[in-house]
Amino acid sequence: MSSFNYTTIYGETWGSVAYKMYNDVSYITTLIQANPLVPIDTIFPVGTILIVPIIDDTETTTTTTPPWK
Repeated sequence: MSSFNYTTIYGETWGSVAYKMYNDVSYITTLIQANPLVPIDTIFPVGTILIVPIIDDTETTTTTTPPWK
């Protein structure tokens, strides 16, 4: 899986980075798994470098149409 580095800014958390990168906070787990050496603190110190996996668009596509339609 491809990835890139992201450097945190003041006040960022796992959730805010997940939302910024994926537009979905449920990707917190993806970020945590990609960064096993980064402590799970409430707020990152400024300048923390995170590995952000690049996720295929088909993995993040959601639909509002029920499966029976």
